[in-house]
Amino acid sequence: GGDEGIRITDAGLVGIGTSSPGAALDVEKTGTAKSNLDIVELTNNVNAVDMDGTETSILFNQWAYDGSSPAVQDAARITVGTTADWTTATAATQDSYMAFHIARNGTVSEKLRIVDDAANTKVATIDGDLILEAEDDIVINSEDGNILFQDNGSAIGKIYESSGGSSLTLYESPGGTDSFSLTCLTHGATTMGTIDASAQSADLTLDID
Repeated sequence: GGDEGIRITDAGLVGIGTSSPGAALDVEKTGTAKSNLDIVELTNNVNAVDMDGTETSILFNQWAYDGSSPAVQDAARITVGTTADWTTATAATQDSYMAFHIARNGTVSEKLRIVDDAANTKVATIDGDLILEAEDDIVINSEDGNILFQDNGSAIGKIYESSGGSSLTLYESPGGTDSFSLTCLTHGATTMGTIDASAQSADLTLDID
């Protein structure tokens, strides 16, 4: 006599919060506008003194064709893991990462990871280059105007765009003054300039083979 919570249709579709599921599993719940609604909650109950690298994943599979014996294969995985040994006593230990795995030549492996790095958000690849492809523009929106370059965690260079976008400066090192700049003047002309380590004007040399 109570309210219906779960509906399983004749076609095998499962509905939670709906009597007319439109997929193998259809979960519906009314949330609050301008607020988050957690629809699914996944919990890994394991805990230990040493638990960095403890992961919880969603695995995606795909059937592979064969004339006589098709078989299911792993296709991709989304993983959330711990970066430290989590404790209830210290919230600072409770950092995590999210990793994305895809299949190549039949093997699913991690390709991209999002991790909190000392209050910064870092997107990292496990191996190979990170290639961005876009049909239109690729936009980098930096509040302070800086794009920093690192080599294995060490700063090696910086690109700075001035307020209003009138000049673009390339620095040899983030804290140094060695630089090359392009400046767009008010009448539309563009000037080039170089500054040395002592913050003085320097020669501009073009080496063309």
